[in-house]
Amino acid sequence: MRLLSDVSRLDLPPTAPTTDIPGLLAIHLRRGDFIEHCDNLNHWASVWSGWNSFPAYRDKFFTLAQAATMTYEERLPYFQQHCLPSVDQLVSRLHVVRREWELGGQSGERKLKRAYLLTNAEPEYKKELKERLLADGWEHVAMTSDLSVEQPEVEVDVAADMMIGQYAEVFVGNGFSSLTANINLLRMGRKVHMDSIRFL
Repeated sequence: MRLLSDVSRLDLPPTAPTTDIPGLLAIHLRRGDFIEHCDNLNHWASVWSGWNSFPAYRDKFFTLAQAATMTYEERLPYFQQHCLPSVDQLVSRLHVVRREWELGGQSGERKLKRAYLLTNAEPEYKKELKERLLADGWEHVAMTSDLSVEQPEVEVDVAADMMIGQYAEVFVGNGFSSLTANINLLRMGRKVHMDSIRFL
């Protein structure tokens, strides 16, 4: 696998890292099939997967009991924001996560500068999102499509995404996704600060 310039500027190590990648925020932004699936999840009154619902996580979603007492229309804005966010919602969310992470450390100790998107989003969405994130103060933004994968048929890009998510200083995941859950378990196995595991 070769890295294009957009990804190489994230300062990723040449081999699997043993510590966090400082200054990097990774975001799992699943779209594609989730454009329809998120609506199905709302119809089913689903909640975040078990591995994304540990009490130690800072961010919480509905419990099954809470979701069951609400109508589809009442749940809709929550599912849109947490499962399939708009560009505006995502820019705002990452702004908040960055600020909370930096305020949680000693002065100047924590500084998130670069963002990497684990995403299958459509080109127009990615283009607008990148422009908006750069305008919001992120120094560099890269994403899955910036990887140059020589064997895409074996989903090497997914493995690369997971490694970046595992070792980013902060990871923001989709609570409905098993890929997010696996990254979070890998992060917990490394005993990262629990506040470094966040959700959309």
